[in-house]
Amino acid sequence: MTKLLNSLLAQRATEANIIASFPAYDIVKPEVNPLTGYIRAKAGQQFALKTDRERTCWMRHYSISSVVSYSLENGDDPIAAVERATRLGHELHWLNGLGAILTAHERAKETYIAIERGSMIEFEGRVFEVIAQPNDNLGLKFIKPTRAY
Repeated sequence: MTKLLNSLLAQRATEANIIASFPAYDIVKPEVNPLTGYIRAKAGQQFALKTDRERTCWMRHYSISSVVSYSLENGDDPIAAVERATRLGHELHWLNGLGAILTAHERAKETYIAIERGSMIEFEGRVFEVIAQPNDNLGLKFIKPTRAY
């Protein structure tokens, strides 16, 4: 599913919305909801965080997910998964840090959406703020439910 999302994003990555380009990936401007100004996100989309370090400027990559999207992707009951996660005190929505891959094989160029700390993201009917967490990780802080327009 992630590869499909990346290929669709790559098709939409035009010269106008590419922020930075590297041999292995492009960084593109986020799709923003015109009514709210928030970044729109879907489970599995991949993001890049601009860092302060010039040499590793776009080297922090993340993907967005949730208990519901993970359970649906794996054929599990999403209601039971949310109940279990809530009972155990787990987060229901999160950003996963992505590792780097070194390979000698040719790969398709990937596309990452630019975000920064403080970005507001609409995801699965809720608005979240991207927040810093320990060890250069990012988290999602619930702000409010989205409204049906």
